[in-house]
Amino acid sequence: MSFLKEIKFLRVIGRFRRKEMAMLTFVDYVTKALKEPNLFFNKVDDAKPMSMNNLHYLKIILMLKLHMTKEQVMDMPFGEAIYDVAAVGESEGACGFVSDSHAAAGEAARRNHEKRQAEMVKENGERN
Repeated sequence: MSFLKEIKFLRVIGRFRRKEMAMLTFVDYVTKALKEPNLFFNKVDDAKPMSMNNLHYLKIILMLKLHMTKEQVMDMPFGEAIYDVAAVGESEGACGFVSDSHAAAGEAARRNHEKRQAEMVKENGERN
């Protein structure tokens, strides 16, 4: 129930002088509002909990950078959220995507650089 419906419900209960019921309902509402979502925990026994910080970070980034509402973010499939955050990171220069061929080319360039450095040391001798 929404907060306004709960307040209206408490007002109706208060009219009937059942203040104990109204207080219990309000405490129950506050308890439910402060409870963390089940999304952050694995449902498997003896398993470590998922990282709440990463999921919360995904939500905040999607809300800030893509101007989505909380409901839109929570209804989004997890894979789509990951790709959206990755696209935002790449557009801001915070991360980059490398294909297998690019990784292989980078590794070959690193090996060639080390080989040339070794040759230069051999030619010029080691410097202290």
